[in-house]
Amino acid sequence: MAHRRQFLVFISTGLFSATAFGANGLCCRPALRLAENPPEAQEYYICLECETPCYTFEEEAGKLIEALCQACGNDDVEKFVTPAEAQELGSP
Repeated sequence: MAHRRQFLVFISTGLFSATAFGANGLCCRPALRLAENPPEAQEYYICLECETPCYTFEEEAGKLIEALCQACGNDDVEKFVTPAEAQELGSP
């Protein structure tokens, strides 16, 4: 007779684990680490040319790769900063 196993999958930030319930009771498998602290996506960047929040951008692996300021037309990614970086630049 074949035993049917049901899998219960828990997914959380960067962590995957599966627990199988079989004929012999609870069988636990260790969690597999998918990524080490995945970078948070930015809500917006600030254009250093005109200090406007910009929502037209593209990130890859937590790094800004394309951006366009709708106010002044700036598209140089070196001239955009995160809100936290902008606060640091403005602090004396």
